[in-house]
Amino acid sequence: MAVNQADLEAIKQAIIGAINSAAGTAGTGATVGDPAEIARLEEYVKTLNRANSALSRQEERVKSLSDATER
Repeated sequence: MAVNQADLEAIKQAIIGAINSAAGTAGTGATVGDPAEIARLEEYVKTLNRANSALSRQEERVKSLSDATER
């Protein structure tokens, strides 16, 4: 199954929620909790953001090729 931008965003939000839950916050203020787990989850969010950017670039290329083919 292919992963699209909506999937990545949902995963990212779930991870952010897990970070906040582990820290005992609702998304406001400083994040406290297990620093190693928080760092691991934050790195995963960064990886998801990079994957999202790559998908966006691929989408733009496909659109450009499609437009060129139509012309």
